[in-house]
Amino acid sequence: MIELGKTVVVHVAKYLDGNDRLCHHDCLFCMERMEPGGSNELLPAIQDIDNALSTYTIGRNKINKIYIAGGEPTLRKDFEELVQTVRTYCSNMVLSTSCDFENPDEMIKVIGLLGIKNVATSIHSHLPSVHDRLTGMKGSYERTISSIRKLIDAGVSVTVNSVINAYNIYEMQDIVECFHLKKLRIDKLTLTHYMNHGNAFYHKELRFNVDECAESIGRAITSIANVDYAVTFRDFPICLDSRLECFLENVECIDIINLNPDTLDVVGEKAPAFTKEKCVYCDWFDKCPHYLMANYGEE
Repeated sequence: MIELGKTVVVHVAKYLDGNDRLCHHDCLFCMERMEPGGSNELLPAIQDIDNALSTYTIGRNKINKIYIAGGEPTLRKDFEELVQTVRTYCSNMVLSTSCDFENPDEMIKVIGLLGIKNVATSIHSHLPSVHDRLTGMKGSYERTISSIRKLIDAGVSVTVNSVINAYNIYEMQDIVECFHLKKLRIDKLTLTHYMNHGNAFYHKELRFNVDECAESIGRAITSIANVDYAVTFRDFPICLDSRLECFLENVECIDIINLNPDTLDVVGEKAPAFTKEKCVYCDWFDKCPHYLMANYGEE
């Protein structure tokens, strides 16, 4: 299993309730939004972010990596000041963005001037129509692919995440191979198992039975040999294919929820724990993330 160390995720474009966030996409599976609807774009101030990070680092070990996430952090008018503030706490920063920029050339220039060397983005299908359906933004696939190419050409390391759900579960092999076929030199692709909470709770069409998808998962794992970038999986049950153990990511992720010092001890994903009865007696139980409510019923 791949151990990635201590990572802090700083959500700079949303608040705890998930409604007040700045983002131009309306992803069906959004885990930061608690219900469908718009954002009123109430954002934490730079000073709030600085105070939260300062409080978090007191008495703790060094942070290995900080994700500047959202919503969409690049939509903040004080984005450049934000990056400089976060950098004082950790130089190893990753900008988590849709890469669907209003002015791609200008934003990529800003990213370069700010010294951001790592960008994480999302592509949820090898088919533009499926990706655009999931993000709720027509044309987002082509714009994102174009920005990825420009970022790579500018020397930025790009990782891609695909949220696997009912729309793309049988496309996993195609997703694994599509960046290679497009000659996009990404560093890593992560296939993340869909979680049924937040905004996603209201979109039941996203749900699927992962236990019935072993063949699709197996094809995706086999296809890793055909590409020149790393491929990892998050939250998939190992029992479906024992090879998953070699490609699962174990991230020590500490999310500064609401950037409020009173909530800084919240550790790990916010998805509810919910296991099958049989999992308790499984040999994989201690290392397998086979717990997600999305597949095993509702509380």
